[in-house]
Amino acid sequence: MNDPLNEPKLRDKDTDTRAPSRIGQIPSYGLPAASGASTSGYDSLNRKRKTPKYYPGQVKPKPPIGPGSPPPPIASSVPLRLSIPPSQSANKAPIPPAMAGTVVGQPLRKRLKIDDDPFGAVGDYAGSFLIKSAVEVSGGYDTNPGRLNVAKDRRSI
Repeated sequence: MNDPLNEPKLRDKDTDTRAPSRIGQIPSYGLPAASGASTSGYDSLNRKRKTPKYYPGQVKPKPPIGPGSPPPPIASSVPLRLSIPPSQSANKAPIPPAMAGTVVGQPLRKRLKIDDDPFGAVGDYAGSFLIKSAVEVSGGYDTNPGRLNVAKDRRSI
């Protein structure tokens, strides 16, 4: 029995060859690590940067000021001028003498106690119980407070 679709002319010659196995091999991608860093960018391999080469007589740029660089020299003949803190030079409203503590005969203000737990729950503790106090105020108005069927008119009394 000859199968007309299984003739040697119709079969591809490459169908019997298989692709090479990738099992156990290290994958190889298009770009090696840190290849796009050039000479000035981030290098994940922590390689030493290349120092730029200058022409003879060319002015070399100064290193940038940053951590690890020495501070610039200060001329000792020029006196240092200390700036005034902005809180002292700001235009502030005057406070009353009683708050400033400058009233004659007034006792000194007592400093407030520093809170032991500034971000704790609001309330008072009685043992392990937290007591939260509250005040409720309500008000209202009614033209028939006695709930009479026939409301009395105040003008008729």
